[in-house]
Amino acid sequence: MKKIAFLLATLLLLGSLLTVFSSCNKEPEKKPEESREKIDNDDNGLGYVADSLPENDFGGEVVTILTSDWRETPKYILSTEYNGEPVNDVMVDAYYTVCNRFNLDIELNVGGDQKVVAATVDNLALSQDQSYDIVYNHDTRTVGNAVNGAFLNIKSMDLVDLENPWWTRSSQDFQISDRLYFTSSYLGLWAPYMNIGLYYNKQFAEDHSITIPYDDIIAGEWYMEDMIILIENLKSDYDGDGDIDLENQYGFVTSYFGNLSAQANLGGAFMSRDENGNIKIDKKIDRFSSYMSLMERLYANGTDDATNGNATYNIGIFKKGHSLLWYGETRVLLEARNEISFKWGMIPFPKYDENQKEYSSAGYDLYWGVNKNVADRSEIVATVIEALSCQNYNYTIPTIWEDFLGLRLAEALIDQKMVAIVRDASYVNPDYAYAAQVIGMSDLLNLWETSDVNSVSSHINGKAILVETAMKLFASKFEKLPA
Repeated sequence: MKKIAFLLATLLLLGSLLTVFSSCNKEPEKKPEESREKIDNDDNGLGYVADSLPENDFGGEVVTILTSDWRETPKYILSTEYNGEPVNDVMVDAYYTVCNRFNLDIELNVGGDQKVVAATVDNLALSQDQSYDIVYNHDTRTVGNAVNGAFLNIKSMDLVDLENPWWTRSSQDFQISDRLYFTSSYLGLWAPYMNIGLYYNKQFAEDHSITIPYDDIIAGEWYMEDMIILIENLKSDYDGDGDIDLENQYGFVTSYFGNLSAQANLGGAFMSRDENGNIKIDKKIDRFSSYMSLMERLYANGTDDATNGNATYNIGIFKKGHSLLWYGETRVLLEARNEISFKWGMIPFPKYDENQKEYSSAGYDLYWGVNKNVADRSEIVATVIEALSCQNYNYTIPTIWEDFLGLRLAEALIDQKMVAIVRDASYVNPDYAYAAQVIGMSDLLNLWETSDVNSVSSHINGKAILVETAMKLFASKFEKLPA
């Protein structure tokens, strides 16, 4: 009786899913063959990176992606109708190219908010249900589903090739026990929009005779010490009421999530790997102590006041023209761009010091996994994953970074160079990915909020013991899952 009730509930839940995109068989406004011809031409030394998939005819079979309605997530996964917007239209090209090449269809189902989708995934995994092939949900929810055994080991799929460039660094960072149950990659397009960028007000810089050190940045010689000096003495009582608050002037503005990213950029992740590839906690006491001192000096002329909203990174201050620098997600700035009257630019977050070889641009993304019950559909599912990711890597992502950000919103060649540096330094911090599952990790993830300059060493040493134990338990759960 319980089994029948469960199956009925599952069917009702599935029935409530809202099908947003479907049918690759309708006639597109553009001929998809044009996109395929372009691909073939680009493969002749013009920079296109081809997949190594065997040609196949899947007879019109459908691959289904289940997602949530969190922050308009669906539009960052699949689009099937042209509307004249560059990013949307190149996504439509990708859709038709993949569908027509392999005679298949890709369907996107929206199952409600992130919590509902996560619950749906856990429930359907228990019932051997194959109603969906891929789940693309909020980051920590997806990790939770993976821990609960809802996903297939992506590395077990024969056609998946993690050496291809559309498998981002996360596909290495997120591996546990040499298995990959969820990842962040170019199958979806949240990464550039959730990247944490350092933006500056060009008018503010001109009014205060501040020169942005482009030459040093390009030479790789832009350091945290330089940024502290750049914003020196910029905090002021802008409105003259005697208080320094959110209505006043600052050199640097961000919020909680910006600090998480800054710590990852300057201190590096606590999570690293030993010589055997196993996850370990790297405490790096001296580096993190120095990081805290640097942040203390930075905030002498900045603010991360959370009262104005962590998710907006205090964009309100920047919009008013009351800050030189703003450090937040690209999506937030794009949403606010029509309310900004001044010209702005983008630069990479500075290096820790001269010993840091490359710029680091930690940000966020949404993760995806493959339904463990569709192992027998591995060929078609992996084909869609590889082929669509290939299209996004070659066409959609460049459109976002270089056209939408680098060209349409920038005014000079130097802006495009800055965007390219940030783009190439972008990654997702693995500490954040596991924080909801590993007890104590949140206390290490944002030292600026959970510790202080004088006690950071004892704080890290005390929390690291708990985190190391929790991480081992976390890893052991994956070791028990099917490889």
